[in-house]
Amino acid sequence: MQTSSNPETPEFARVEIRLADKAALKSAADHLRTLANDLDKLARGSLADPMSNYLAWGTIKSTSKKLRNHQ
Repeated sequence: MQTSSNPETPEFARVEIRLADKAALKSAADHLRTLANDLDKLARGSLADPMSNYLAWGTIKSTSKKLRNHQ
């Protein structure tokens, strides 16, 4: 889904997690804590909203890829 004001700015992102075993859950917990810290830094930062949204989207996408592949 894109914003109506700027079609280049992501408005929605999700994280997918492969629930294979306890090691996967531990990995997911660690990655999600890191993601939460990264998103908090972006939310408190001085970047304009479209840039913050784009960076957050990229961070979420990267985390999701790692967790789908259980890395």
